[in-house]
Amino acid sequence: MNIAILGFGMEGKALANYFKRRKASLTICDQNPKTHVPKHFKSQMGENAFSNLKNFDLVFKSPGIPPARVAETPHLTTLTQYFFDHCPCPIIGVTGTKGKGTTSTLIYHLLKDAGQDAYLGGNIGVPPITFLGKLKKNSIVVLELSSFQTQDLTKSPHIAVILNVTSDHMDYHASIEEYHSAKANLLKHQTENDIVVANADYKKSFEIGKTSKGKLFTVSTRRKVALGADIESGKICIKGVKTTLSISSIKKVGLIGKHNLENILPAVVVAYGLGVEPVSLKKTIQEFKGLPHRLELVAIKKKVVYYNDSFSTTPETSVAAIRAFEKPIHLIAGGSEKYSDFSEWAKVCVETKKLKTVILTGEKSAVRMMEALRMANTVTPKKHRKNLKILHLLNLREAMIAAKTYAKAGDIVLLSPACASFEEFNNYKERGEIFKKLANE
Repeated sequence: MNIAILGFGMEGKALANYFKRRKASLTICDQNPKTHVPKHFKSQMGENAFSNLKNFDLVFKSPGIPPARVAETPHLTTLTQYFFDHCPCPIIGVTGTKGKGTTSTLIYHLLKDAGQDAYLGGNIGVPPITFLGKLKKNSIVVLELSSFQTQDLTKSPHIAVILNVTSDHMDYHASIEEYHSAKANLLKHQTENDIVVANADYKKSFEIGKTSKGKLFTVSTRRKVALGADIESGKICIKGVKTTLSISSIKKVGLIGKHNLENILPAVVVAYGLGVEPVSLKKTIQEFKGLPHRLELVAIKKKVVYYNDSFSTTPETSVAAIRAFEKPIHLIAGGSEKYSDFSEWAKVCVETKKLKTVILTGEKSAVRMMEALRMANTVTPKKHRKNLKILHLLNLREAMIAAKTYAKAGDIVLLSPACASFEEFNNYKERGEIFKKLANE
């Protein structure tokens, strides 16, 4: 086959390796002329890299390329679509604004710990095409899927999980409606034989869940549900048609923060539905501590505890992180601009008594965050205000020096940026690793 790969990032490289082994003729197309392409591949680089694509049998678009940019390209597909077309086993697709990485990984561990032939991939950093050749009919695949990956899918997973859906990637999507539509597209092709698990605590998530033709299960941390999972008397409960199973006390789960219950509940619903026994469910959710860069304990120095939540790139996840702790917090936030609404984040910062310091980095985003904090302080009644220290510093290193200066024994220094990382770092992982290094210096 004659194949073009648009974009040579992680997915592009995985596709190139996959089709190289199958003796395809490959052309790498990337608009960044500095992208390194091995000499044994043909290439089209620079501004016109996505031109002259009519003669290819398949053209793979990387997730970061907006569909409109290549809308007229014939034989256009994506790695995710190709995987759905060729996967021989059931797929569990997990999407939402935040929490999908943790939920996907927990589902994978619940299945794997119970002895099932499970695989994990997608937006979490493992292109599923890398294990496509290993799959059998009795395997099961868990995919974390971003709006970039769901937007143009023409197939749906057997089990779809819809977590909290708010707003994100407004620098990519034309509108909030387009973003929500991209998430909903994951369910568009489900049949009555399929299953959807939706978070009933979020209006948009529940609305999206109800669009599926499949059987709807709901989860809630705030109220009882009829079919799915909820919290009752401090315990995680799975609700069936005729039975209620108590799985574990919420105090004994391994994940930190109340918001992580929103990730645990759909995971146990999916795993129990796929035959995992309650005893195994309990053991795994009590042992699973989460993923790197998600409320990750990285250091205890002079009795000050440092948590790395670099994966927090939206205001909502930063709010969840602030609410996860009871001890005094010194928050490091800010980063590159994604045009998020910081009003609710600022309100929480101003009204949260345990939050002592907010240290901001970055340029445009930090300025808007400062303004949001000022406005929140203006409209908050005096009885709810407190003496919150707010600083705007040049970079993460300066922010850490300030945090270490203010933090006392028993306090928490929390990196939960509410912004992307690109002004100072290549990605959230690099930002988190630097935070770890600085915390341990």
